[in-house]
Amino acid sequence: MARPDGLPLLVAGLWNRATGPQGVVESCTVVTRPPTSDGQHVHDRMPALLLSGELDTWLHGTPEQALAAASSSWRPGVLEIQRV
Repeated sequence: MARPDGLPLLVAGLWNRATGPQGVVESCTVVTRPPTSDGQHVHDRMPALLLSGELDTWLHGTPEQALAAASSSWRPGVLEIQRV
């Protein structure tokens, strides 16, 4: 996947630091969503990509607002899907 304008993709992710019996543990994950219709031939899910205008919502919005931003952005036809 690539942006037609060549700019970086913003991927929704989660990061956590927790202290447990074995010390500090840091973890991260990439949030996924069902694919857009033009990406279904590649895989059954895709990274939740954020538009620049949704970044503040992802970082500072309520959980419900962040979920809506991550699951509704990048409509079909916006990304260049390349077959390998």
